[in-house]
Amino acid sequence: MDLNELSNGTSVPQINNYSFDDVFIPFPTSIEEQSRITRRLDELSDVSKILETSCESKITQLDELKRSILQKAFSGNM
Repeated sequence: MDLNELSNGTSVPQINNYSFDDVFIPFPTSIEEQSRITRRLDELSDVSKILETSCESKITQLDELKRSILQKAFSGNM
């Protein structure tokens, strides 16, 4: 959504309550649907945290492997 289309100022764009009169923002009307969406977002957030932790662990492992390879290369053990 381009908010410039909703602004009505001359030199400084302004947005007021009337700017959104014709803007449709869909949202779930039932509590059940809102709860379902909330649970799903919570699940996705949990998965995201697990993936982030896994990626951080892999980065640490790769850094250690890199150091090990460089140490062996510079000490003539490769």
